[in-house]
Amino acid sequence: MKQYIIALVALLTLAIVPSALAMTVTVNDASSEPLSVGIGETLNIRVTDYASVNYSNVVITAEFAYNGKKVSVESAPFEMVAGINYVKTLNLKVPENIKTTAPGDRYVLTVRMQDNRGREIDSQVFDVMVQRANNIIQIQNVIATYAKSGEPLLVTVVAKNTGSNDIDDVYVKVSIPKLGISTEERLGDISAKDKGDDEDVATADIPLRIPEDAEDGTYSLKVELYNQDDDIESTATKDIVIDGVTPAEKFVEVVSAMQTQDVEQGQTATYSLRVANLGDSTKTFSVFVEGTDGWATYQINPLVVTLAPETGQTITVAVTVANSALAGEHKFSVKVKSDDSAKSLDLAANVKEKTFGVDALLISVIVLAIVLVILIAILVKTRKSGDEGIEAEESYY
Repeated sequence: MKQYIIALVALLTLAIVPSALAMTVTVNDASSEPLSVGIGETLNIRVTDYASVNYSNVVITAEFAYNGKKVSVESAPFEMVAGINYVKTLNLKVPENIKTTAPGDRYVLTVRMQDNRGREIDSQVFDVMVQRANNIIQIQNVIATYAKSGEPLLVTVVAKNTGSNDIDDVYVKVSIPKLGISTEERLGDISAKDKGDDEDVATADIPLRIPEDAEDGTYSLKVELYNQDDDIESTATKDIVIDGVTPAEKFVEVVSAMQTQDVEQGQTATYSLRVANLGDSTKTFSVFVEGTDGWATYQINPLVVTLAPETGQTITVAVTVANSALAGEHKFSVKVKSDDSAKSLDLAANVKEKTFGVDALLISVIVLAIVLVILIAILVKTRKSGDEGIEAEESYY
């Protein structure tokens, strides 16, 4: 009898206590199968789980198997504590080169949870159908890596129709926004399905002329696909290197030991700047100041400097603040310019209200004393005149 009671208690315990793990999975908000997904689509896989026991270093893996191949993604390891609900999200992209499933065929998506020893805690399997969307076009490849200023850059663009419909009047536009240049060409009509002769692929070689004054550097090349109905579009970018002219700023350098100075109204702040010729030939530089109108005047010494290659010279800029200048920070810039280069340096003057020193106070005291002396003299003279009038009146009587 006792054994029966123990067995009954055990059965009741199993019925009341939840299982070690209760995992539910949704893919793009769907929890039932078969799932329908598109070529190149990113699957949002949401895993919700509850544990009644602790697990260490748990990893969730999503694996998509197709045509003997596999792609997968996994979560970062995490600790599961009994009595806590967990929600993890994985993003898995359907391959671009995958074939659509034939009628009755399915691919397999497996979501698996494992512990730190690789033992499976729980799993869920989905049958997946891969279908084409109606109007989708993709840029499969962009070939362009190097160019010279003043010469055309040949850009090869490979486009593929990955949708279920034929797409008419496809155009491609290539541009380098930083240089303000662009050109476009018609790719033509692109079929929806590959029948063995790449009817769903179109290729174009597009020349893009680089300006003669384009500077050395790496630029972003932008490629855009679209059609006249504006119901398709695809964009890609690629870095290209341009062998161009040397940027002007590489010919000259201007530095200042102190870029901000405190200065009172009516006073002068002097800035010491070092100008260096970084070029390979002798250059003459002119010095200008901009941004002092209305609050200061300036003097530059010297106004013009001639420097041999890899040499420098110190110049001074004296900024005299007007008595009426508002207190606070005033910004200005010093520009050093030659025939083929220019460089600006931003400076600032922190204007303070004028304070009166000892000399000004002494002058004020002297002026006040003089005024008092004058007032006293006037009072004495007035009193004296009054006394004389009284004496004359007494003599009359």
